[in-house]
Amino acid sequence: MDTVSNIIVNEAFVKQLLPKVKDHLLIPIKFRHQLTYILGIVKDFHYSSFREVIELKVFILDRG
Repeated sequence: MDTVSNIIVNEAFVKQLLPKVKDHLLIPIKFRHQLTYILGIVKDFHYSSFREVIELKVFILDRG
């Protein structure tokens, strides 16, 4: 059973998937078939090459 209830996302996630929401924190979204809340938003960063487009990132706490 998945117990994720809070996630942290990057700015690209917010811009692409939640562009019309004013307050992005603590809004319920469906993630992995359950309601989850955005606990924080981190600045976009390059994970690999600077030539690559910044991808959507979701950070979760793995308690397993």
